[in-house]
Amino acid sequence: MIKKSLLALSLIVCILLPVGEVKATDQPRIALISVNNYSGVEKLAGTNLTTQIEASFVEKLSKKRVIKVLDYAETKKCLEKKGLGLYYETQNLCTNNDLTRIGELTGLPFLAVLEINGYNEVKKEGAKKSYEVLLGLKVYDCIEGTTHFFTGEGFSEKRRTEAFDHAVTLLINNYLDLKEEDPNIGQTRTANVEVIGNKESYMYHLKDCHHLPKIEIQVDFTTRIEAEESAYKPCPVCFPPYSSFYYYDRNIEETLGIEACGMLEYNYRLSHDPEVLNRIEKVAAPIIANTGRKNFEYKFRLLDTDEVNAFAAPNGYIYVTKGLLKIIESDDELAFVLAHEIGHLEKKHAVIRYKRALGLSIFTSILIIGSQQSDDSKADAAALFASVMAAIINQGYSREQEKEADEVAFTHLKRIGMDYQVYRVLLGKFLDMRERKIYFIEKLFATHPSPEQRREHLDKYDQAYKELQSLLAS
Repeated sequence: MIKKSLLALSLIVCILLPVGEVKATDQPRIALISVNNYSGVEKLAGTNLTTQIEASFVEKLSKKRVIKVLDYAETKKCLEKKGLGLYYETQNLCTNNDLTRIGELTGLPFLAVLEINGYNEVKKEGAKKSYEVLLGLKVYDCIEGTTHFFTGEGFSEKRRTEAFDHAVTLLINNYLDLKEEDPNIGQTRTANVEVIGNKESYMYHLKDCHHLPKIEIQVDFTTRIEAEESAYKPCPVCFPPYSSFYYYDRNIEETLGIEACGMLEYNYRLSHDPEVLNRIEKVAAPIIANTGRKNFEYKFRLLDTDEVNAFAAPNGYIYVTKGLLKIIESDDELAFVLAHEIGHLEKKHAVIRYKRALGLSIFTSILIIGSQQSDDSKADAAALFASVMAAIINQGYSREQEKEADEVAFTHLKRIGMDYQVYRVLLGKFLDMRERKIYFIEKLFATHPSPEQRREHLDKYDQAYKELQSLLAS
């Protein structure tokens, strides 16, 4: 356990140092090597959510005086000082063994990844809201070569900052194995709330809800933990999943996606081929399981055209042309294409384009979707959504965004054990088709960087990781 490792390290420090010389700086150190936001929510009240959570975590853990905490910026400086800055170029490719070795070379016994795995603002009656946060902490023990994962949930009927505080406190208590009172006591979703299970559906409910099962199939549980240990699952009405949070960026994605689907399905005929669609879904399944977008549903459509292309609508609909499938010879090639399109969604490239267009356009006075707007401003907003999506479909994403999507594809294939160097074959086909002036690929060249540029970039990405591994092996 983490606590045992901390005690062992502290004991070693005490033995090696003269009495009276143990200082806070001599404490074992845990370093935040990454802070990942998987909630889909970037900013709240104008402040970056990741920044808020990280600052709270560092402050509260430091106050425990059990372990010294290095925030993300300090950890990055430490790695760069040791010549391991390449980690931040290739971090998505790094394995647990790589991280263990980084810990050994930097003298950091514990490396940690702080995760924001969910955020909800659930609207109540009137103007009231409840706030819910789900955090995770993945700790790499570089001494024992093991990995541990801890969670912390926070709830509040008053303020989001209180929910943050509760989530961070519970996360730290779980990490340090502290037997302190649950800060969420009294909240609806707290782990120790009493619930009633349904013996037939194996779903548990809040005791005061209006949809309890018949008495003869009810079973009482003193806590949610007890219910889940008995293989019961939470009722999604009583305990809404984190993906239910309705936030600004997700709304933009849905609206842009509707525009994209309408344009594509107006200009191309859909092909309903269950066998082909089943293949696409099967190849995509491990990629989707590996993606950081936990609050997203992917769907696939086949376009009946000989054009060689694929496109991801921002609402999760991914379109693949028959022409593309004709030149693909393996599931690895198909996986790279699908992972590339999923990469655009993971990185929210369409939202970025929209926000830039909004900032540069005459529509800068448009308010958040769903607020009170005049008919003229709504028409202006609709026109902006349509123009942005038309530009993306016809002109493609920026070169940097295409490179980023290629990196995501490369990483996904490596992680799920597929041939991540298949890009050389696939991009080689595009290059040959361009040289032979095959018109079916003109659309692809109009919306993507050249095959040579893409292949060169991924070669460098691959080489950077190999160089990092060489450094780690020294």
